[in-house]
Amino acid sequence: MDGDEPSALLGTNHGPNAVEAVLHSLASGLAARVAYNAAARGILIQNFKFDLEGA
Repeated sequence: MDGDEPSALLGTNHGPNAVEAVLHSLASGLAARVAYNAAARGILIQNFKFDLEGA
């Protein structure tokens, strides 16, 4: 994965910045944990979504 910064920080905004990459990793880990725990309890998840924002 190539990282970048927005133009205001002298980047070209062609990839996620470090905070966006960390938030994506966090959301992926949380989604995997939720799916695993639901499956272990016999709960069917049809759809769920994480919205994370960094400042």
